Amino acid sequence: LGLLGFCAVWRRAGPCWLVWRAMRCWALVLGVLSGVVLRAAAGNENHEHTELYPAGARTAREEGFPDIAAAFEGIAQAEAHHEQRFRELLARVEDGTMFLRDSEETYWYCQNCGYMHKGKTALKECPACLHPQSYFRIVEHF
Repeated sequence: LGLLGFCAVWRRAGPCWLVWRAMRCWALVLGVLSGVVLRAAAGNENHEHTELYPAGARTAREEGFPDIAAAFEGIAQAEAHHEQRFRELLARVEDGTMFLRDSEETYWYCQNCGYMHKGKTALKECPACLHPQSYFRIVEHF
């Protein structure tokens, strides 16, 4: 395949990859978190960091492009982190703790209007804009 072939395949796959990313983002925003979606997303990230980018790095290195190989290896590390995050989200969905934390000092932020709520759980519905619980995310530093 070679580096140029790998890049050509990647360019052709690029729009599909962007659509896949956008679908995952919308699934999170709209509250359609399901084990199926998260398992598929984690599997995709696993494929990227265990097969896709390492293969690209090997090819780049074999063809004398060590900087490109290093870039692919760095991207593979990022993809491994993405897989870990999806698996953590999946665990929260499966055990029912997506919108539940141990501390009353947790700040929840409505991603639609900016409303802030402090408590162990996200509100079922934002009192300001009436968007569902799925629009809330945790704010680490307030």
